[in-house]
Amino acid sequence: MPPAPGGTAPPATGGTTNPPPVNTPFQVGTQFFAANQFQQALDALTDGGTLLIRGGASYNVTGVLTHNGVTIMAVGGKATFDGLMNPSFPAQGKGMIVQQGSGATYQDLVFRNVAVPDQNGVGVRVQGGGTTTFQRCEFHDSQEGILTDNSSNIAVVMVDCIGDNLGAGDGFSHGVYCGTIGSFTVTGGSWSNSNVGHLLKSRAARTHVENVVLTEGQASRAIDLPNGGVVEILGCTISQSQDTNNPEIIGYGFEVGSAFWPTNSFTFRASNVVTDTRSPLGTVFAFASWFSSGTKVIERYTYNGSTANPPGLTG
Repeated sequence: MPPAPGGTAPPATGGTTNPPPVNTPFQVGTQFFAANQFQQALDALTDGGTLLIRGGASYNVTGVLTHNGVTIMAVGGKATFDGLMNPSFPAQGKGMIVQQGSGATYQDLVFRNVAVPDQNGVGVRVQGGGTTTFQRCEFHDSQEGILTDNSSNIAVVMVDCIGDNLGAGDGFSHGVYCGTIGSFTVTGGSWSNSNVGHLLKSRAARTHVENVVLTEGQASRAIDLPNGGVVEILGCTISQSQDTNNPEIIGYGFEVGSAFWPTNSFTFRASNVVTDTRSPLGTVFAFASWFSSGTKVIERYTYNGSTANPPGLTG
């Protein structure tokens, strides 16, 4: 028989760790926690520890993560954190997980239905420094996917993640919203249909977007880079339609009057594919005037099925 929630399990045999039992949602080391003990499970972590979550289930839980370098992962399928669109529910009025510790890894988690009074309800609010990585995570039907504090010590990495129907409709909330952090890297996955906001908004010193499917729907921009910085976009499939709230697909530097970061460049590789069915056609690239003499490389990418003369080509 498994121990009562919050108790201690027998040690694993054969040198391996037992997976969470089907009737115990959360496991930290040899401690098991019930579905209403998510914060207790977070508190039981130590720096570098792992919280296992029973996959294939939905949990109405929220909490504050204070430990450093931890991993939170679902086992046996993805696990869903459901905020129930209840503005009084998310931790600290911010999100399902408020990460105060330095660095974390999230794997195979789904965050949905997150709302708070200031309309920035997120799956994960990244406040601590270090590198935070999301692997195969999903964000749906919320005011925002993730939101970071402003610190150059923060790095965010997203691998094969999905975001859809995010944004509160106010134009200030987005699929992903990275503040003035050190770096933001997105590889694989897809983002679609932000409600008036941008699919990806990054104020980071360095932004790298690779092999991502970006479908604007009613979003404003596919990618917004309001503080400039070093930007590289490659291998992406980007689509704009009549539903968009902004004819500009990618914006660079529009919320600062001069260079914010010491190094600024924009590179758009030939491997990108842009499809625009808006009438009249949208503007693929829009750059702030202060960046007129900046380093800009726009290779011969595919635009509406052709590489003959894509908009913005620099050479």
